[in-house]
Amino acid sequence: YAYVAAEMRDTGHFWVPHRNGEVYAHKPPLMFWLIQAGSVLTGGQIGGVATRLPSLLGGTLILWATARLARLWYGPDTEWRVILLLSTTFIFWCQVGTGQIDALLGGLEMTALYLLFSADAGESRPTLRRAGAWLSMGLAILAKGPVGLLVPCGAYLAACLAAGEFRRCRSLHWLWGLPLALAVPGAWLLAITLTGAPEGYFHQLLFDQTVARAAGELGHLQPFYYFAAYFGVDFLPWIFFFPACLLVLFRSTETRPANRRLLAWMLFVLIFFSLSPSKRNLYVFLAYPAAALLVAAIAPSLARLHRAWVLIPAHLLMSLLALMALALGGAWLVPRLPVPSPLFLPLAAALAAG
Repeated sequence: YAYVAAEMRDTGHFWVPHRNGEVYAHKPPLMFWLIQAGSVLTGGQIGGVATRLPSLLGGTLILWATARLARLWYGPDTEWRVILLLSTTFIFWCQVGTGQIDALLGGLEMTALYLLFSADAGESRPTLRRAGAWLSMGLAILAKGPVGLLVPCGAYLAACLAAGEFRRCRSLHWLWGLPLALAVPGAWLLAITLTGAPEGYFHQLLFDQTVARAAGELGHLQPFYYFAAYFGVDFLPWIFFFPACLLVLFRSTETRPANRRLLAWMLFVLIFFSLSPSKRNLYVFLAYPAAALLVAAIAPSLARLHRAWVLIPAHLLMSLLALMALALGGAWLVPRLPVPSPLFLPLAAALAAG
């Protein structure tokens, strides 16, 4: 991505991404535009820092939108708890720290979901919020294609149906919102057409990288149950408490509509991407804010359960922290580390204290 962004800037191919002199139709241009914008902060250099800035932006948007939803549905205590939980999950650290598109995509999708749900809850300027949500989805399409629209729309509809809010599915904002979202990538495609689209570019972009990818023709072939295996790993360390939270949820005589929204949202994302033969663990990034919100909201109610439901996850968490502390404390034994090994000692001490 750094090479593509640098070549777009240096050769003047602003609308169509290029790599090594050839058209690069694998991804839309938003990530590359933001890398170029980020290079302003790095003195014009497109390297490891500028390439990661869009992911940092996306991660910040994810935390902001998730925290706002937590306050809207559960209150300020859950707001701060979900920031702690989500920001310390394994997948969050992996994706926000790399120069991949998925954190940026997740940030735009989460922003759209927050704006839609807050408008439904009667927050100020609902029409403006809904317009912002659809524009965020339009930008998400510019980040990674049609999933930027399909996934948040599907998660929103599934959440509304699970909460019994059927009228949300018939709201008038769908009539003008979908065209508004599609106008964002439409403006980009029009600009390409007016400036002279390279031969075969639209076919590669709209067919090879969407239909063919969804059909599994470009690799990443995995079985249907793939995400069942990866979800637990990527939601570490809080996956230890997830079964107990689900038990509280299903035992509750009065399940809050917000809990049903989160469960339906999470299940939709997992099932949607399970249907495609092409799978990667980062495709379901949007499921983890919902999972973190569910754990953060239900955690205070775990005291209702038998102590074993809390003690076993707590001991598993302590064991994981202890193993990580030992690994970092023994890092000085590894030859040729990219950073001085004494830097790991304070982290090892913090993990041991945890």
